[in-house]
Amino acid sequence: MAAISDTFAQCDAQQKFCGKCGKTRPHGDFFKDRRARDGLYHICRGCKAALRSESNRKYYLANKEKYANPKGGPYKRSSVQNREKARRRKQGYHKQYRAEIMYIYSLAREAEAITGNLYHVDHIVPLNGKMISGLHVPWNLQILPKEQNLSKGNRLR
Repeated sequence: MAAISDTFAQCDAQQKFCGKCGKTRPHGDFFKDRRARDGLYHICRGCKAALRSESNRKYYLANKEKYANPKGGPYKRSSVQNREKARRRKQGYHKQYRAEIMYIYSLAREAEAITGNLYHVDHIVPLNGKMISGLHVPWNLQILPKEQNLSKGNRLR
């Protein structure tokens, strides 16, 4: 107990004692905590990061089935895919046209198989245009070569 009180005595006004690693560190090495008397978290950033990663690992191991990809392998979705999914959910996917839309996508895959070139299914009227927004319906879809679609961008042409 005397060793801890000696350590506290060595701390000046710009330093704080970390309760986890037992080192005296500058205030910048601690997260803010408005509930604490000094306004700083009781353990340093490094110790907090180690605790967080260990806790995350334990949670993952206990809940592996939540994170399993049904197709196998790591299951990750990019932020662009997440935004697109949320936008479609908000906009309302027209399920009554699903078969027709899937047929258009299959035509694009067939064209790729026949020609060997890459094709994209493009929206004639962009889904997120500045002045006008289209829908994800069969009459707003067209099959374009990859280069032409990428050069078009999000514009109505």
